[in-house]
Amino acid sequence: MLKRILIKASGEMLGGTGGYGLDQDSLLTLAKYLKQAHDTGVQLGIVIGAGNIMRGTSAQYLTRTKADSAGMLGTAINAIVLQDILQQEFQLDCIVLGAFSIDGMFQQSSPQLLDTYFTQKKVVIFAGGTGAPYFSTDTAGVLKALEINADLMIKVTKVDGVYDKDPHQFPDAKKYDFISYQEVLAKKLNVMDFTATSLAMENNLPIRVVNLSGDNLVSIINKKSIGTLVSSCE
Repeated sequence: MLKRILIKASGEMLGGTGGYGLDQDSLLTLAKYLKQAHDTGVQLGIVIGAGNIMRGTSAQYLTRTKADSAGMLGTAINAIVLQDILQQEFQLDCIVLGAFSIDGMFQQSSPQLLDTYFTQKKVVIFAGGTGAPYFSTDTAGVLKALEINADLMIKVTKVDGVYDKDPHQFPDAKKYDFISYQEVLAKKLNVMDFTATSLAMENNLPIRVVNLSGDNLVSIINKKSIGTLVSSCE
């Protein structure tokens, strides 16, 4: 069984069918699966995006720097909400740590705090992305996975793995059970942004891409082959 994992979830997963705002059923669904993962005994870190609130690349009326800054605050909102759902509905001991601190809400992350909270078996939710503009929360996920020495990063999506093209638009789309970082970059597949993929490749961080259903997370933690594994060449 894996000992420590980082789960990267998009903000859109909290927004229901429209992908915007905060949908109670979507929040409860995500929290339920996170609780199942935690109950295996794995140490759990979570990076959540902010696409349900603000996407820096789509805010044409703002400068990119300001839009990304607003997106970082959006991840803080999502982190605080998810923390409360996990604590109130599922009695999980959670802590939010940020790329920056917000007085009265959460502290800035540090290696010392991480060691303390993981030793105490707390679920750690990371807010604020990387803390810098021009970097996605996918990149933040890889960075945090490396920082906490995660055995694996799990990226949860709306599809059950990586395909050679959008399976919602193309019925003949081919699913990969395994794909290398190099192939993802060469084929320009929309798994993560290229910065995140390159960083994972440079540090040999394995990533499993999967949808959030059934016992997928628990199966992955127990080292079953679910979804798509992105790793170095076989």
